[in-house]
Amino acid sequence: MKKLSIIMTSMLMTLGMVGAADASTTWTGFYAGVNAGLAFNNVQLKSQQLGFTSPYDNCNDTAYSSTAFPGIQLGYLYQFPNALVAGIEADVTVNAHQKQTLSCISINNTNVYDRFAFRNQMQTAVKGRMGRAINWHDNVLLPYVTVGTSIANVSLNYRNEGSDYYSRNTTTQGGWLIGAGLEWAFAQ
Repeated sequence: MKKLSIIMTSMLMTLGMVGAADASTTWTGFYAGVNAGLAFNNVQLKSQQLGFTSPYDNCNDTAYSSTAFPGIQLGYLYQFPNALVAGIEADVTVNAHQKQTLSCISINNTNVYDRFAFRNQMQTAVKGRMGRAINWHDNVLLPYVTVGTSIANVSLNYRNEGSDYYSRNTTTQGGWLIGAGLEWAFAQ
């Protein structure tokens, strides 16, 4: 955490040397828009059962996928007199490729299998933002850092040849996020 504070302080001090933004331009206000992101998944299934020929045989299956996450966002920013900008933002994104299925099928008996389906349907985030408005070659820029929480709407299903079935219907999984960005005030 100390390293993160030092990096953020150094970055904001460096931005202070560039020059504060033009007084006629302010980042204060509400905003809304669309966003897009990418998700990279690595789902692994390791299965071991007697139906796979012996107690020591197992099945390993891995699926890699990437998907787009289109969504909407809204927030509020406030620009202080010293050109520091702080705000809060919320966004909702929908997974374009919602379901990942993995199967292990016995090579000796194709009626013996384990199958998992993982679904990530929607994700929301609430985050704080902090940056400094700067004027660079007549462009008003806002480099910023952001931290917050992210909540995903996920489900998991399992079934096999013996009619064993497990389903954890939609549940909420939480996590944290950290990031950085750069915005440009193109309409002043």
